[in-house]
Amino acid sequence: MKNIFELKVTQELVNRINQLTPKTSPKWGEMDVAQMLAHSNVTYEFLYEDEHKKQSQTAPAFIIKSTKNFVTEKSRLTENLSKTQKLGADYFNNRESHSFGRLTIKEWNNMFLNI
Repeated sequence: MKNIFELKVTQELVNRINQLTPKTSPKWGEMDVAQMLAHSNVTYEFLYEDEHKKQSQTAPAFIIKSTKNFVTEKSRLTENLSKTQKLGADYFNNRESHSFGRLTIKEWNNMFLNI
């Protein structure tokens, strides 16, 4: 499994994100590319912005139905990835998640790679 806390892996993700355009078509699902970027940002909003309250079922915040700005969401996601990589694995060890309680580095990594 790739490790989000390695600069090389973070850069691979940023490079993939940078290849997206507002006209990129989804391979599955109903969200457009800006909505998908917003969806991917939600994990980071929980962590860095305390944007959403803890919930027991799939958080409504992850269901993106409103129109989103592609450039804004793309920028936010790449900034969140960079911030996560710079903080490093030790920062996340046994850190509490809003949804899942305390997580190991491996669990945080798996969640971050799910974009």
